[in-house]
Amino acid sequence: MRARDAALVLNNGTHEDAYKNLPQYCQDLEAADPKTKALIERTAENKFQRLFLCHGACAVGFAYCRPLLGLDGTHLKSKYKGILLAATATDANGQLFPLAYAIVSIENDDNWLWFLRLLREVVEANAPVFLTSGNQDESLVFLSDRQKGLLEGVERVFPNQ
Repeated sequence: MRARDAALVLNNGTHEDAYKNLPQYCQDLEAADPKTKALIERTAENKFQRLFLCHGACAVGFAYCRPLLGLDGTHLKSKYKGILLAATATDANGQLFPLAYAIVSIENDDNWLWFLRLLREVVEANAPVFLTSGNQDESLVFLSDRQKGLLEGVERVFPNQ
């Protein structure tokens, strides 16, 4: 087992090195595509707190999807644990269309609110008709499993949906 771990470190580097490069990676993503939104937040002790990522192609493509967003979180079972929050749409062919995701330490009110505020910025910039349309067929609908903090967050960030 130690030989396998050593080989993985030689090929991929360490998790610590990857973490050190994460802020630069986020900046590089946004520089390469101005529509991309990549944000990392750290604690005062420089420890990972949360990360939000929405690739520009996904943000632009969302305008051509059905006005339905699935919101969910799932546990990460790696060495560092955490929760993956995701916003997924449905495209014109009925296929899943990933819009944005975040990695957070725990699934709580604060993290869902943070994720939803950044998600709203993406929707406002790329598919504003889903937020302003008086037409019920074009109004954004949310689908979720009603996790902790999610219902209150949607009501606060997307009050008219």
